[in-house]
Amino acid sequence: MVVYRWSFAYPFWPTTNDQRPTTNSDFLILEFFIIGKHSTLVKPSPIAIIGHLYRRFQQQLADRVRACLRETYDIDLPNVVIEQPPKVELGEYGLPLSFELAKRLRKAPRKIAEEIVKGIGAIEGFDRLEVAGAGYINARLNRAAAATALAAGNEQPPLRDVAGKIQVEHTSVNPNKAAHIGHLRNAILGDTFVRLLRAAGRAVDVQNYIDNTGVQVADV
Repeated sequence: MVVYRWSFAYPFWPTTNDQRPTTNSDFLILEFFIIGKHSTLVKPSPIAIIGHLYRRFQQQLADRVRACLRETYDIDLPNVVIEQPPKVELGEYGLPLSFELAKRLRKAPRKIAEEIVKGIGAIEGFDRLEVAGAGYINARLNRAAAATALAAGNEQPPLRDVAGKIQVEHTSVNPNKAAHIGHLRNAILGDTFVRLLRAAGRAVDVQNYIDNTGVQVADV
């Protein structure tokens, strides 16, 4: 069996629009776990490794963009918005910041995008940056290098201590349908996972709807 784990950081948005979350205390960290079928490819979870690689390159790109903005325009932009393009052919990352800067710099977004791409230059791990449309910047990874790093197994998600509770939801058999052996299997897996987390010192809440009416009870 394979356990997939990933985290989402939800910002506690301030009351004013001119502030943005900057520290760890500004975010609510939610951890999710999924138990899946056996796989020999997980050493450790490929989802975790790929996600770590993706975030590392994204942070690297954001740092270079901020440095370029300071050098080129004397602008400090703490929050660089980086999106995922709608098609993989366009690259792995998309930056719409030229539209945000257009009014401030009194320039066309595409002109700003061209200046930013020129100012940033080459970035390690990236193939190239391209200006698209009216002013978007698309960033393409060097996929061969990324695949090599992934296959080598040298990229490991950082271990970190996370405070707070973990919520595990498992089984919850549909009361309007008959129970079967698969539900028993899921109950064992879910309960075992909860016990493992608690043995590791984590505070765990469990959500598992146990039916006491309906088809299952009638069958019994």
